[in-house]
Amino acid sequence: MFVFSFAVEPEDSPLWNYIKLSKIEDYFDVISVHFGHPGPTDESVINDTVARKTVDYLINLGIPPQKLELSVETLGFMERTNRPIDYKELIKKGAPPYSDGHFDGYIYQSQKQVVEKTRIIEEKTLYGFSLPTILNDLPAKNNSSLLHAAFYYS
Repeated sequence: MFVFSFAVEPEDSPLWNYIKLSKIEDYFDVISVHFGHPGPTDESVINDTVARKTVDYLINLGIPPQKLELSVETLGFMERTNRPIDYKELIKKGAPPYSDGHFDGYIYQSQKQVVEKTRIIEEKTLYGFSLPTILNDLPAKNNSSLLHAAFYYS
């Protein structure tokens, strides 16, 4: 299986033209769109409108929905410095597991953002969902884990 993976980029990024011209869907089995680092660690990584627009744009380019995967970072980032912190450490510090993705100067994917992305996956019949850095999450049996949210809250 061949996977093409990239971090979501702003609309004016040259990445989109590359994707359009290269016809990546002809060469890869899965196209994985990553929301989080590396890439912008701003509001776009936790905004479900950005996720929906990205998916719609890729589908409009001709990429079959069944090849699209949404991937979520399990690190939070200090908004001013991009300093990373594990999701599990944010929860230990008191970050709400189901929130708007902001806590104490950090931006992070909470269970709310995971649920929003899994809903997009179900609505658009996408390939699936991934947490590429699962060691930064809480154990899956923990009700506050991102993986738990992907399985049980969507």
